[in-house]
Amino acid sequence: MNKVNATVETLKARESRTRYESVRLANAIYKVESRTLSKIYKELSKAEGELKEIITEILGDYKFPEFKEFVKKAPEKKEYFSIWNGLNMIKKFNLKAEQKKKAAKQQKNEAKKTMEIVKVSVVDKLMKSVESKGKAKSKAKSKTKGKAKIAA
Repeated sequence: MNKVNATVETLKARESRTRYESVRLANAIYKVESRTLSKIYKELSKAEGELKEIITEILGDYKFPEFKEFVKKAPEKKEYFSIWNGLNMIKKFNLKAEQKKKAAKQQKNEAKKTMEIVKVSVVDKLMKSVESKGKAKSKAKSKTKGKAKIAA
């Protein structure tokens, strides 16, 4: 967008423009204005038909936000926006979906931790049982060796 801004500044600075330069200037100004946050908000709030249904689906139970609320969800230090950015900002208003997503993530993490604990405890039990069997076999061998010496 820096190129577009440079074009606008350059063409505005000229005292006289050709018709072609005037068309370029108008196009560049439109390009900049169509990417402002207020324009994106206006387009999304005035959506009709299938797009409106999808926006309602994204919002869930939440009503369409006021412009002040919409601005608060905008990323900092960003000048130009797209419809994609606007839809992602609208998505942030559906708090129930966000909470469900966080809860599912927490449950998944807890399940992983639990599985790791279970695996460690199972491995420990197996190691202990192997060690105890090994000790029992070595005791049995030592007892049979003692009996063999006595018999001889």
